[in-house]
Amino acid sequence: MWLEAVSKTCTKCGYIHQSLGGAKVFKCYSCGHSLPWEMNGALGFMLRALRDTAFTINSDGVAIAALSGNFRYCVA
Repeated sequence: MWLEAVSKTCTKCGYIHQSLGGAKVFKCYSCGHSLPWEMNGALGFMLRALRDTAFTINSDGVAIAALSGNFRYCVA
C-alpha cells in the first residue's frame, strides 16, 4: 500500500524501510538522515502530492508532461 510506503520512505535519499518499530525519531540506515517520525511522514506526503500534481507548461501555455513517477526524484 503506497500510504504505508510513504511513511517508511526516507525524505532525503528515498530508501524505503521495511520496519519503523516504535521509535519517535525516523533514522535512515541508508544515509543517516534523521528527524521526528511525524515530520518525515508529513514531508513524504507533501513531496508525493507535489510529484503527483506537478506538470510542465510549453511555450504555448499547454501542459505537456507529468514529472517522473519515481518518488526519489522528489526528495528534499
